[in-house]
Amino acid sequence: MKPTSSVTKRSSRPWLARFLASERGPWAAYGLGLLLALPALGVGLLNDDFVHRVGLEGSFEVYRPSPLRLYEFAGGTMEVEALKDQGALAWWASPGLVLRFFRPLSSALLWVDHAAFGRAALPAHVHSLMWLALLSAFSTSLLRRLVRPTAASVAALLYGFAGAHAMTTSWLAARHALVGAAFGVMCLWAHVSFRQGGARWRAWLAPAVLVLGLLSSETALAAIVFVVLYELLAEAGPKRARLLAALPALSIGAAYLGFYVSQGYGV
Repeated sequence: MKPTSSVTKRSSRPWLARFLASERGPWAAYGLGLLLALPALGVGLLNDDFVHRVGLEGSFEVYRPSPLRLYEFAGGTMEVEALKDQGALAWWASPGLVLRFFRPLSSALLWVDHAAFGRAALPAHVHSLMWLALLSAFSTSLLRRLVRPTAASVAALLYGFAGAHAMTTSWLAARHALVGAAFGVMCLWAHVSFRQGGARWRAWLAPAVLVLGLLSSETALAAIVFVVLYELLAEAGPKRARLLAALPALSIGAAYLGFYVSQGYGV
C-alpha cells in the first residue's frame, strides 16, 4: 500500500476547514462582520444623540458644552440645580450628582459630524462604521499574529458577529467605545508585533495610540490589561525585561487615572 501524501491529506479535508486554515479565512470573517453591521446605517438618532445636538446648537440654556466636553453632563451643585430647574433632571436628583466623562477626542468627532452634516444621521453612522472597520482590521491582524490560522478565523468570526457591536455602531453617542477600542487594539498590535521582532517604531507607536485611546474613552484602559497579560503569559524572556516592556502602558494608565480622579470625572 502506498503511503498517503501530504497533498492528499490536505485535499481530503472539508472545504470549510481548509478555508478557515488559509490566510484568507480571518479576513473573510472580517468582511462578514462588517456586512452584519450595515443595518446600523438606518437607525437614526437615539437618546443622548439628541442632547448632544441640542447642546451644540446652543438651544438648551443649561447645556452648552464646548466641542471637547460633550460628555460632561452634570457636575457641581449649581449645574445640577439649573438642570433640575430646566426639567433636564428629576427634582429628587442629588445636588452632588456628577455625570462627567473625559472623552475629548470622541467629543470632537461628534462635533465634526454636526458641523459637517447637521442632524443628518446617515453620514455620522458611516463615520462610526469606519471606526468599526479599523478596529476589526487591527483585531484580525493581531489574531493572525497570536494564534493558528483556523483559530484566528473562528475568533475573527465570533468577534465580528458579537452582539456588543450593535450599540456602539447604532448609537452615535456610544461611538466613543469604538474609537477607544480601535486605538487600544492598535496599541496591543504595535506592542506585540514589536516584541515579536518588528521595527523599533512600533514600540513608540504603542504608547502614542494608547494616549489617543484614553483621550477617546475610559474603556481604552482595557488595552493596558492585555499588554500586561501578554507580557505575563506569552513572552518568555526575563521577568525584568517583560516588566520594562509593560512599563510605558502602566505609567500612562496610572497618570490617566490620577488625572481622571483629581479632576472629578466619573459618575
